[in-house]
Amino acid sequence: MPLHRRDFLEACEWNPGLDHGERTLGEVLETLPGVGPEAIHWLVRLIENPRSPLAFPGQISLERHDALHVLLGRGLNNQDEAFVIGFTMGAARSARPWHRRLFLWIARHLYPAPYRLESDHEIAFELGFGRGRKHKVQDIHLIPIETMLGETVAAVRRKIGIDLLDLYSAYCEEKLRLPHTLESRRLDTDYDGIDPSAIRRPPE
Repeated sequence: MPLHRRDFLEACEWNPGLDHGERTLGEVLETLPGVGPEAIHWLVRLIENPRSPLAFPGQISLERHDALHVLLGRGLNNQDEAFVIGFTMGAARSARPWHRRLFLWIARHLYPAPYRLESDHEIAFELGFGRGRKHKVQDIHLIPIETMLGETVAAVRRKIGIDLLDLYSAYCEEKLRLPHTLESRRLDTDYDGIDPSAIRRPPE
């Protein structure tokens, strides 16, 4: 799917996918229809800004968060946001089960629209959290991804340990569990036409 300039694309339509490894991270980020941090609701900033005293484990700057959307191949809708936040929190060494439960409660009951997570989004969050827990490189929120904008997406993924086959498999599961959503329908779920679960990895 070709990427488009931010001037011609609504945030709900933006979706980088997993097939742009040859482009630089900066090039793909240029297509993101972003907003400044001042436009984000104060409660969301209180919970998700790493500078906040109430920030949960794995919370990162907006620049790194946006970069993770590209590296994980996710759009900007709430189901996508839930997966990215869950992945980042799951990869944090300090994250505990109670952090996960409390964050979901706050995001479900206290977050205002349009940031509020619904039951479908919780499923995506839990999937992301589980994949982050298994991620080879922990504390991904501490990696200065914003300094790698000139490198290709594929190179940055390798550098920070993001496994494409694992993502394809995760998105197959997400599509099975949430088959009715726009976000699931546009997920990348096959690797060159092959079911990723059928690909045998070489021994490490």
